[in-house]
Amino acid sequence: MRWNAPYPFGGITLINCFPSMGFDIHLIANFGALALITLAGPAVIFILFYRRGAL
Repeated sequence: MRWNAPYPFGGITLINCFPSMGFDIHLIANFGALALITLAGPAVIFILFYRRGAL
């Protein structure tokens, strides 16, 4: 277990200290961001139209 494994682009990663868990935290974060973008866009438009009474 190495805590400060060198990363190819100059940073430090802690991935090597964890066993293979079968999922990546960045993958989950990206899907979460995609879900927020997908839901927030129509929600903002709906709220704007609702407040104007244009629905």
